[in-house]
Amino acid sequence: MFVKIKSKTNAFFGLFILLVLFSVSCNYQNSNNIDTPELSVVRTVKVELKKLNDDLNSFGTMNYKTKNNVSVLVEGTLEKLYVKEGDYVKKGQVLASLRNVQLEIQREQAENTLESAKVSLYQAEINLQEQRLSVESRLIALEKSEYNLIQTKLELEESKKELENKRQLLEVGGITESSFRSMEISHKAKETEHNVLEKEIEISKLGFRDKDLITNGFEVSVDPEIKKQQLIELNTRNAVASVESQKVQLKSAEKNLVSVIKLIDELTIRAPVDGIVCVLYFESGEFIPENEKLLTLIDISEVNAVFSIQEQDIQYFHVGDALTVDIPSIGKHIDTKISEISPIADSSSGNFTVKALIPNKNEIIKPGMFVKCNVQRNEKKAYVCVPETVIIKKEGNVASVFSVVNGFVVLKEITIKAQKDGNIWVETGLKESDILVNKPSPFLREGEKVEIRQ
Repeated sequence: MFVKIKSKTNAFFGLFILLVLFSVSCNYQNSNNIDTPELSVVRTVKVELKKLNDDLNSFGTMNYKTKNNVSVLVEGTLEKLYVKEGDYVKKGQVLASLRNVQLEIQREQAENTLESAKVSLYQAEINLQEQRLSVESRLIALEKSEYNLIQTKLELEESKKELENKRQLLEVGGITESSFRSMEISHKAKETEHNVLEKEIEISKLGFRDKDLITNGFEVSVDPEIKKQQLIELNTRNAVASVESQKVQLKSAEKNLVSVIKLIDELTIRAPVDGIVCVLYFESGEFIPENEKLLTLIDISEVNAVFSIQEQDIQYFHVGDALTVDIPSIGKHIDTKISEISPIADSSSGNFTVKALIPNKNEIIKPGMFVKCNVQRNEKKAYVCVPETVIIKKEGNVASVFSVVNGFVVLKEITIKAQKDGNIWVETGLKESDILVNKPSPFLREGEKVEIRQ
């Protein structure tokens, strides 16, 4: 019986031990369930390299290549207008004619002054010719006087000899005293005549002497003919100066007339270039002041597609970059290049004006037409690319994202190169092997362990 009681006791004790162990096991499992919270489930995307198609799309308008304001250089009344707005004109074509009564009067006065100057010059030239002849006449007369002087000298010497002979005859009584006195008076008369002729020649030589030539800057020539011309030139200087003065007067009158004629010619307005009459500012009969615009011509044989690029993008585009221009109104698609970039941004918008020159031979494209422009990059560069849904917050081009590293969330700051079509291209902050949390929960925190679910 004791054995039975002992056996029952052992069985009861074993059952108790099993119950205790079961209870401890349950408590341990419950304890584990309380200490280990449920992991956050996240969806991720893998970072990949992708080329950035950062072509620029912009809108703009067509504009003329050149514009010329045709101004009136001389005031006048618009007498005739030969063109109207929209007319095509060629260079040199007459556009309008004006009238200025004052200029017409000035032309008549200038013509009269010119004729008077011509007459005065003619008279001065005649006077010069007469003076030349007069000088030549004086030279001939001087030469004749010198011959006469030689003759009177010979006669005087002969008279002196004869008088001496008569004196000797008088001494021997060969002639009477009265006869000798008569001879002596005749000799004295010849001597006086000779002396007077010498003085006359001396007076006549004034202006014809060698020292006169030297004093006036001439080098006396030994050639008689050349010396004669020198003497003529010396003695006709006043007449020559008068001729030169009249020539100057004539030239001045001619220039004055030419000036007036040029001013009158300016009353005929001609086209400075080929082009289309864009705007007319006056009508026939109106008075147009000096330097006032009469009309405006535009040249549309070549036109500019004009559009704007924002200041943050302008550094990536240059003259010569390829672009396409679409003109919806006429259905034209044109491949061209950037021809001009403004060096200064617009003060109000901060944008830079860009132009692309387009041939317009048939002048189908008109200024003011709406255009769409697409500027292509020369080289497309690959950047780290992810969906824009990975962004937690963003300020400017700096954003924050969650990366998953060994099952834990890591906060990263990135610099955005571009954002378009639902993606972002990252310049700094990520590498190709990174895994990012897509559409992160606002309750997700850095350092939290997460479960990745694709």
